[in-house]
Amino acid sequence: MQTMLFIYNRHAGKDRNWMGLSDVLNVFTEMGYLVTAYPTQAPGDAGEAITRWGSSYDRIVIAGGDGTLNDAVSGILRLPSTPPMGYLPVGSTNDFSKNLSLPSTLLEQAAVAAEGVPRSCDVGRFNGRPFVYVAAFGAFADVSFRTPQRTKNLFGYTAYLLESIKRLPSIKPFDITVEYDGETISGPYIYGMVSNTRSVGGISHFPPGNPELDDGLLEVTLISPPKDLLEFEHFGRNLLLGNIDENYPLLHTFSTKQVRICAETELTWTLDGENGGLHQCAEIEVASQAFTIVHGA
Repeated sequence: MQTMLFIYNRHAGKDRNWMGLSDVLNVFTEMGYLVTAYPTQAPGDAGEAITRWGSSYDRIVIAGGDGTLNDAVSGILRLPSTPPMGYLPVGSTNDFSKNLSLPSTLLEQAAVAAEGVPRSCDVGRFNGRPFVYVAAFGAFADVSFRTPQRTKNLFGYTAYLLESIKRLPSIKPFDITVEYDGETISGPYIYGMVSNTRSVGGISHFPPGNPELDDGLLEVTLISPPKDLLEFEHFGRNLLLGNIDENYPLLHTFSTKQVRICAETELTWTLDGENGGLHQCAEIEVASQAFTIVHGA
């Protein structure tokens, strides 16, 4: 019989109380796994648990939001070998799960986590610290980790929108210098991100294009300040409708293996929706096909 380490964040997500936990465990058992279930006890606990015990299991399954996933992958990367990982997206936004073609119900997701199709996935490294799908600075970048967990649990994605609206009057550009592939660009930007995903902030098809998760490249997206509120509103509306492409006037986008982003002052960064700290310069690079995650058909 195969063995599974199932780690779940019992505080993640809107109205998540894990009443269906026994049904999830039953799915895993019916599919031939002997399961060890571990509820996280504190931030960072998922990664520590995987580092301690992960090598002893045939499969690791994580249930939580994007932050829990980041923590888990950080733990997997510390293992001498990386067992396949399944993911149950039960957080407030669950951006990364939109790359995995997962079904809509928890029990169907559990079946995919146990028997889904394995695929390799790149990881970003931000000043040496791993991130799964996005490192970002600027307008709204810190909304996810500054919104109280209780508010996120009560209102879900609406909590992020409410917090973002409060920020509109205070948006100011940052003077940024970006170096990549022998090129240098400089200018004022209100937002920037380095990503490996097809969804950020609950918005599908952002960044624009069709990024691949295992191509050894990260996507860089910079947003210039709009000239007035009307242009800002127009951009926001098109972004939510999925009408933004790489040629949109306010965007500067490119793909690269490595990028250096510096500012005149320290920037607040977010990594996978969690606090990434203050940094004046960020060295960001890709770790190609660093772990294996399973997805739906």
